[in-house]
Amino acid sequence: MEKYFIKKVAILLCLFMGQVFLSQAQNQLDAGRTTATKIADLLNRFPAENASSLETAMKQMENLGASGITEMTLMQQPGVNNEKIEYALAGFAFYAGKDGREEQANMAVNAYIDALGKLNDPEAQNFVLKQIKWIAKDTNVEGIQPYLTNERLSGTASRVLANIGSSNAQAALMAALETASNDDQKANFIEALGDIGSVAATEMISPYVSSSNPSLKRVAIYALANIAEPSSAGLLFASAESAGFTFEPSNASAQYLSYIDNIGAKGNNKLALKLAKKLDKSTNITQHYHTKAGALELLVKFAPEKANKQIIKASQSDEYRYRGTALSYLSDDQLIQGLDDWKKALSKGSDDTVVAILQRMGSVKNNAIAQTILPYLGSTNDKIRQTAISSIVTSGDNLALTEILDLFAVVDDADKKQLVAALQTMKGDNVTSEIAKKIANASNENKIALLGLLASRAAEDQIDVVFAATSSNDPEVKTAALTALSSMATPDDLSKLISLLKSESDIDDLEKIQEAIIVANALKGNIASETQWAMDLLPQLALDKQMYLYKVMAKTGGESALKKLQDIYETGNTGQRQAVVSALNQSEDPAATGPLLHIARNASTDNLMDEALAGYVRLVPATEGADVQKVLMLRDALELAKSQENIQAILNKLGNYPTFQALLVAGKYQENPTYQQAAARAVMNIVQNNDAIFGDKVKTIVERTIEVISGQDSQYYKTSLKKFLDEMPTTAGFYSLFNEENLEGWKGVFSNPIKRAEMTERTFKREQEKANETMATGWIAEDGLLVFTGKGQNIAAEKDFGDFEMFVDWKITADGDAGIYLRGTPQVQIWDIARTNVGAEVGSGGLYNNKKHPSKPIKVADNPVGEWNTFHIVMQGEKVTVYLNGELVVDDVTLENFWDRELPIFPTGQIELQAHGTYVAYRDIYIRELVGAPKFELSEQEKKDGFEVLFDGTNLDKWTGNKIDYVVENGVLAIYPDKGGSGNLMTSEEYGDFEFRFEFKLTPGANNGLGIRAPLKGDAAYEGMELQILDDTAEIYSKLKPYQYHGSLYGTSAAKKGHLKPVGEWNYQEVIVKGDRIQVILNGTKTLDVNIADARKNGTLDKREHPGLSNKKGHIGFLGHGDNLFFKNIRIKTL
Repeated sequence: MEKYFIKKVAILLCLFMGQVFLSQAQNQLDAGRTTATKIADLLNRFPAENASSLETAMKQMENLGASGITEMTLMQQPGVNNEKIEYALAGFAFYAGKDGREEQANMAVNAYIDALGKLNDPEAQNFVLKQIKWIAKDTNVEGIQPYLTNERLSGTASRVLANIGSSNAQAALMAALETASNDDQKANFIEALGDIGSVAATEMISPYVSSSNPSLKRVAIYALANIAEPSSAGLLFASAESAGFTFEPSNASAQYLSYIDNIGAKGNNKLALKLAKKLDKSTNITQHYHTKAGALELLVKFAPEKANKQIIKASQSDEYRYRGTALSYLSDDQLIQGLDDWKKALSKGSDDTVVAILQRMGSVKNNAIAQTILPYLGSTNDKIRQTAISSIVTSGDNLALTEILDLFAVVDDADKKQLVAALQTMKGDNVTSEIAKKIANASNENKIALLGLLASRAAEDQIDVVFAATSSNDPEVKTAALTALSSMATPDDLSKLISLLKSESDIDDLEKIQEAIIVANALKGNIASETQWAMDLLPQLALDKQMYLYKVMAKTGGESALKKLQDIYETGNTGQRQAVVSALNQSEDPAATGPLLHIARNASTDNLMDEALAGYVRLVPATEGADVQKVLMLRDALELAKSQENIQAILNKLGNYPTFQALLVAGKYQENPTYQQAAARAVMNIVQNNDAIFGDKVKTIVERTIEVISGQDSQYYKTSLKKFLDEMPTTAGFYSLFNEENLEGWKGVFSNPIKRAEMTERTFKREQEKANETMATGWIAEDGLLVFTGKGQNIAAEKDFGDFEMFVDWKITADGDAGIYLRGTPQVQIWDIARTNVGAEVGSGGLYNNKKHPSKPIKVADNPVGEWNTFHIVMQGEKVTVYLNGELVVDDVTLENFWDRELPIFPTGQIELQAHGTYVAYRDIYIRELVGAPKFELSEQEKKDGFEVLFDGTNLDKWTGNKIDYVVENGVLAIYPDKGGSGNLMTSEEYGDFEFRFEFKLTPGANNGLGIRAPLKGDAAYEGMELQILDDTAEIYSKLKPYQYHGSLYGTSAAKKGHLKPVGEWNYQEVIVKGDRIQVILNGTKTLDVNIADARKNGTLDKREHPGLSNKKGHIGFLGHGDNLFFKNIRIKTL
């Protein structure tokens, strides 16, 4: 239980230390706030976001004082979630326990102990006691002692006193043990006394070793072992003996070993050694292995001068575990100093003993030990000889290099494998040179092994020996030498490698030389130099040898090399083309996707195309760009792919990019039996990794996946997909605006929205018919694409749209120019970025016709002309966000009304595809309508009464201040205090007498305020006035002052409680301010009606100065306290 608690507290503390209090929270934590308010606001910040303000947070706890911390502690309630209080209390205990904070620690302990006596919930008391454990001192013993007799708290109180460890703490525990009748409580006291090491308690604890209660017996043995008084030796030995010197419930044997160790630790080595010898003699290896091994460790520890003798004796044991354990107790120094004794042990030991000792020797770096191992290289016992080989290298490095190399000529394959392993890791400057010397006169079999060794050690300085071996008449030796070159070659060897390339004719040999050239060239570390060397060399080689440089260039990568390879492909013969494709297929440069796709599109044979595509598809994941961009690349490949292998590979990769576009593509392939399973798994991966994908189209695709998916784990997949459908939002999702077959659903565009609205029905119909005829001349549906051929006018979807989210792919040709009109207004720009004469270098996606707001995209994200691009456009209210190929290019920018810049953008309108005289193609045009709250409008009565809208759900144009945390979202003003903003949101204008109407929705524990007649700076609650906005039902606010609850004029006058709707529902509130009278009407009930003149004259309820009571006018605003809540439909009438 204690371990569990420590783990829990550790988690709480880690979380707590990772938290910060937002700057807005400070508004109510000044000296003027009541303690209850400070506590409530403080607790409501948990958990926060980061660790940067831990010190500030703890200072706030400290400033509460002992009484405030006690008050917080007493807020714990049974049966409810006290997590926030626990965060605070545990965190402060940790904070106060740091060195140099004795004053804070004393304050915390006193506060916690004070609260202990007043708390009624045993679980809350237990939690508080646990915090005291870390900071309590001897002076606190008296306050903790009463809880020793509490059945629930006894264990925790005992551990607190054990942590204090003073004589007073011991006395309290002994007194409790003396009078206790409950065995569980006795066990708590005995364990705590044992933890303290209370010598005075030895006599009192000893009788419990014979207890019939197993738990009491076990803890008594533990305590006596920890106290380690000599007088307990007989009793503890008897307990271990009674336990058979093995492990059993009382743990007596292990505790007796601990007892002997503790005796020695207290300085009584003589007694410890005596007891260890007795235990060693009383146990045997067969029945008591663990205990006897423990006794040996103690003998070695307390008589180190006799360690070698003890361990040598143990190492002769036939019990391999005991032998190995004994050798592990031997220190390196003991082994070195007693080496003569160990030589004798080696000469007398069994084969298994010799192997074990040699292994131990091999772990010590020492030449004398290595010399001891050396003779065993000639042992006739395989295991001894092989152990000696590995041990002598780890012990003596290259001391036995000559002997080991000489063994090559005489040993079998098993030993040779051991020799190779030893030589691969052997340290020493002469190792590779000595290996190289042996090659010339070695047998062919050994030459191969030795060449492999040089390669494994990357022995660059011995490469001449390897070059010489490439001339061997033995094919296997020659192959080994050529293979070794790639591990050893450097740029200095390139001339020799090229000579080899020119002279060799065997394809396998040439490929090995090619690999060596690739490695050597790459070591130059300069792509330009590597590329230029290869390009300069090409003309010097015969055509059949040039092709071996293609892979060198592909591996080097870089623009020049890749361009050269593409040029060679364009002008070369069939063999060269095949070599270029093979080389590019092994390139690691993501830029190789360019030439590979070009080759695939222009390949003369299907085989070449498929091979190029295979390399292209392999490199797609390594390219830069968002998932959307990679999906575009894979779709390019799908358009070309003919082999089943490539199509399967593309579908497999599509599943790694959970985008709507990938889902559409994979969904289509579910209808092809050959690719059905790959497509189904791609669909599954996509939807399970993107919960923003939903709607009827998605449902149809996933339902088909459930029907067709089969194979291993398919039932699990079906269940998972059904769960996805069950949890999928029921709101409308994406649907297609283009059926891929004809222009159904589209219409021609004429004039502009303003002029069209002024037309008579007859004129409008006539113009629309003419526009539709024009559309048919310039726009066509072809191969699943919606194409503008270059002649005609804009076209539009037949339906008008308000707020929406849209996906569309587009492609243009050179000098292309197009765009997408939103709500009939130009435009999200599309153009060829090479048209620098018109400023196109800024990229596509910008709101081209904006004048006041940004018109240019944030970055250039266009794909090359002739390639597909993907727009993801979101329009809410007047704001537009655009992603181009997965890159954010327009971030929540207002789209201006091009047709009348004095007007805001139209609330609804056409989505138009612009005709600008150049070819443009579109595909996968999908839209999702965002149905939020409609734009708020005044009632007819409010209009007559002179009300003005301050927030209609679309913008914050009439507000100033914190527009980072206060955001417009679906017609609602939402507060997200973690966005990084600070301060309040206030009206731009000032108001004196007014009627203010609004709606608000609280989240659990939410706290805000409505500032009235307030300045833009300072604390609005005092420099102006604040009407509370608060979740009165939150437990953390249960002890506030009456004037702090919802609707109250803060610090001045209390509102009636009980008229808020449940948290999560919308409330309607009116505030009427006229002269000195302030009224609040909440959900139809007047909850506040106060004349502030009384407070100015007689003082406020909180006894604080409120200069804002004298203000005649000021701003109205929302005073954030770091909580999430919502407002809407805000209007005002000046009185």
